[in-house]
Amino acid sequence: MERRKTEVVKGYKATDKNLKCRDFQYKIGKEYKEAKAELCSSGFHFCENPLDILNYYNLCECRMFEVEAKDVSNERKDDDTKRVSKRIKLSAELNLAKFINISFDYLKEQCKIEKTDERTIKDSGYNSQVATSGDNSKVATSGNYSKVATSGDNSKVATSGNYSQVATSGNYSKVAVDGKYSVGMCAGANSNIKGKKGNWITLAEWEWNESEECCIPTCVKTTQIDGKTIKEDTYYRLENGEFVEC
Repeated sequence: MERRKTEVVKGYKATDKNLKCRDFQYKIGKEYKEAKAELCSSGFHFCENPLDILNYYNLCECRMFEVEAKDVSNERKDDDTKRVSKRIKLSAELNLAKFINISFDYLKEQCKIEKTDERTIKDSGYNSQVATSGDNSKVATSGNYSKVATSGDNSKVATSGNYSQVATSGNYSKVAVDGKYSVGMCAGANSNIKGKKGNWITLAEWEWNESEECCIPTCVKTTQIDGKTIKEDTYYRLENGEFVEC
């Protein structure tokens, strides 16, 4: 009899600095097994959306991994993509730059793709998913749990709903994340971002490299808006590796 191949589900997981999650010790490349898999009760947990691991771990205090999960339960949460499995393996560790790129690609795949130039998109529904690939795009969402991805230059994105996730890869982008418990990332050069206290923001800094004859990233930095060192409702850019008010 032909043996049935076990389905492998790709996902993302975070641990503490010592590769522990809830006192369970992991090792990269090793597969672990448990007899039962019940969401939030037993088994090995992971997220399908990489950004959702930030619901459980502080970005600046964790290590992030791409995982391979097997014997995955059909249980799902209503408010994020957390899953649970009987078997799991941490297949690769992600640095911050890789995490940003993977997050952007995930959002883009999940969203409805709009190739736009000089186009404005407005969405007031909950669980909105929007992706644009044209330059000069303008996107505004007001519902909770919105997911927005833009890849064109000079994009302008504003989200006012809570639990929003925004990723931009184009240069000269401007992002405003005004809802609570939200995450905003700008991977392109000369981009600006602002948000409310408690939100997480990420910016990248680029500079011209003579030998490569192109711009290369020199710094990617993430911080939480605390209302003091990083003010809320204030645009920031990354300059010499530091957040600077615009």
